[in-house]
Amino acid sequence: MLDAARAERPNVKPLRPRWGGATTLLAAVAALVAVGVGIWAVSLSRSLSHERSARQRLEHLLTTPTASVVRVTGQSSGTLLVTPSGNATLIVSQLPEAPKGHIYEAWVIKNNKPVRAGTFPGGGNTIIIPLDRRVPRGAVVAVTLEKSPGTDAPTGKVLLHSQGV
Repeated sequence: MLDAARAERPNVKPLRPRWGGATTLLAAVAALVAVGVGIWAVSLSRSLSHERSARQRLEHLLTTPTASVVRVTGQSSGTLLVTPSGNATLIVSQLPEAPKGHIYEAWVIKNNKPVRAGTFPGGGNTIIIPLDRRVPRGAVVAVTLEKSPGTDAPTGKVLLHSQGV
């Protein structure tokens, strides 16, 4: 049937594809860029949400009249703010960025038993670390430099520590 149609009109040529190789490549690159920007936007949104949450928690601690303020000393200096319920935020000044392959880890230590309380990369003038664990009365908060987070006890040297809360 197609041959019969060509025989009737020999000067009619099939249409070329509308999209050439360069146009197809450009569309693929644009799609990849759009996906990349979308992933970056989601990551940025999560980061901003985490930062807002940390700031709100700090503001709550600062406005709680019965919050304890505990000095933190060691390789740098800082402050530990603890509410009567044990919610705590560690504020550290001038702690250098953790070396590649390492991370700072905060610990709540009560009766010589350390419990993980959060990790952070360090760096910057002031670092605000909302602790993941409550800090009971008489506990100490310490910071170590670890090769990998998630161990059951500190493996690195204690770089910062608070007085008992």
